[in-house]
Amino acid sequence: MAKVAVTEECTFHVTADASSAYEFFSKPHLFREAMEGVLRCEVMEEDRVRWLLEEQSDQGIRFQPDYTVQYTCEDGQRVAWEFIEGNLRNDGEIRIATLPDGGSEIHYRETVEPDLPITPLMMMLVKPLVTRELRTGLQHFVQRSQVRLSA
Repeated sequence: MAKVAVTEECTFHVTADASSAYEFFSKPHLFREAMEGVLRCEVMEEDRVRWLLEEQSDQGIRFQPDYTVQYTCEDGQRVAWEFIEGNLRNDGEIRIATLPDGGSEIHYRETVEPDLPITPLMMMLVKPLVTRELRTGLQHFVQRSQVRLSA
């Protein structure tokens, strides 16, 4: 097995007020609509969610993300999550602030690290491709979240 970690961090503005943005990011059944390829989002406990995503196949590598994270929601301004178990480490944080002229500022940081069923040598060959695909997936989540919270 081989791993590669990718972190995406950005700040963006949306027209939704801070409470609506917090509602969106603190409820997996809401923000899953901004994610790609979700097969199942299973709330196991109040703060733990198991995610099962569609299988991905590229360059002879097959991988189906299946992982559990624990969420922490604080004061209507912060949502954080940490990896519990599975084949895709996923940790992150979203901070929400009210803008003076209305709307919200969202600071987003997420790190993903798949445990791919390949050798470390093979990983050296495909690392640029895997990194690009992971980063693109995170960026799509940000873009879809922006659209949803600015509609």
